[in-house]
Amino acid sequence: MSELLTHSLEAAVTAAFEVISELADEMDAQFENAADWAQGSDANRSRLSASVTLGGVRRPSILKSLRAKNLQIEFFWKTERTRPDRLWNAVNCLEICIFHLSKLSGNDAAILKVELQQAVDAVKDTHFPPMFSKRGARKRRKNV
Repeated sequence: MSELLTHSLEAAVTAAFEVISELADEMDAQFENAADWAQGSDANRSRLSASVTLGGVRRPSILKSLRAKNLQIEFFWKTERTRPDRLWNAVNCLEICIFHLSKLSGNDAAILKVELQQAVDAVKDTHFPPMFSKRGARKRRKNV
């Protein structure tokens, strides 16, 4: 399911970067709280990689000149709560902002467009490993 949202440029960018930040925090927490046997696993290294990638992007400032244009951004927001869906929401929102910025003239719009595109390029292919490795799943099944 998806819903159609309309936000100002600043609110849309803020919403997208909040999702990216939440995902980074979740991946970091999963990495830090992995069981002893999973510390060196591929899945746990993937969690760290996702945390670093997602945590490495920063929300750019929306300059007053762009806020004054009062751009309204319409975008679809998936209501599913999986990590890939949430990342899709953020990336889709930013790509729509980039599209609207590309229609504007001026240096401020061009700079923000580049900054948003760099963020999209950095995070769009982030891999979210499963909560548990196969080894952990076998252990849980045996204990059930």
